[in-house]
Amino acid sequence: MLLFLAASELSSSSVARAAVVRRALGAWGCRPRLPDSPNPVMTTLLRRLAALVLWSTLRPARPLVARTAPAPPTPVRAGPGPAAAPPGGGGRPPLIIGVAGGTASGKSALTARVVEQLAPVDSLSITQDSFYRDLAPDELARVDEINFDVPAAFDFDQCERVLAALRRGEAGVRVPDYDFVANARRPPCDDVVVAGVPKIVIFEGILALYDARLRRHMDLKVFVDADADVRLARRIKRDIAVRGRSLESVIFQYETFVKPAFDEFVLPTKRYADVVVPRGAENVVAIDLLVRGIRERSLEHATGTTPEYLLRR
Repeated sequence: MLLFLAASELSSSSVARAAVVRRALGAWGCRPRLPDSPNPVMTTLLRRLAALVLWSTLRPARPLVARTAPAPPTPVRAGPGPAAAPPGGGGRPPLIIGVAGGTASGKSALTARVVEQLAPVDSLSITQDSFYRDLAPDELARVDEINFDVPAAFDFDQCERVLAALRRGEAGVRVPDYDFVANARRPPCDDVVVAGVPKIVIFEGILALYDARLRRHMDLKVFVDADADVRLARRIKRDIAVRGRSLESVIFQYETFVKPAFDEFVLPTKRYADVVVPRGAENVVAIDLLVRGIRERSLEHATGTTPEYLLRR
């Protein structure tokens, strides 16, 4: 906000402009010596310096959240029973972020980019795909007729229990694992057990913002927007390569289930989003700004204080 204040004050005298730019550059880590006397050349230089500072601060050179030691991998594969918490784990609950969007919109890729850029902060990503409910024997016999893109396909009760446990700061929270080839959950021994208490949790899925109970646990809600043709092409490639589907079954499912479910259930959840990201993981600028916002929210969440830029609003 100091930089926006600097921009608004550039219409005043050269002396005031020099003082404003000193403060802006000082917040940026510089201590320049600028003359106070009015001068047309200096006026132009000050304007350009203020613009340069404003642009540069959109991409901070150092993380806003510091750690004293590298973070261990957060999701770990383990057998029955909770995994041991890492040293210093526990305490304050994590910042929880929800990421929704249409099928193959880039939710998972965006989440991976965000987690990568947040390092070394402890971050955990959970996909809603892990919470598909088990199919009954008669449903398995006609699996091509089952719609996996409607709310009834997910176990929202278990989704809520997992997010609530993480919100309480519990360690050893178990997340189920789903087998898309067998269309069933894997046994409990294959559950993902969260080691310790992460600082940031990202919950992503097509209906991540659908249930009000889940939204109540979220500190930030994101909707990933992508063109329908792009999403269809990505889904065809993914379902054939990863989920063992045929081209005919993918197209049949998209036309019969996916597209109607998107229009009825997924797209309306866009109104709950705090941030809408067009083009998903391809939108590098949006991801950089999102990461910066998450760092600031995380700092506020961890310390229980409001960042200075918010106090100046």
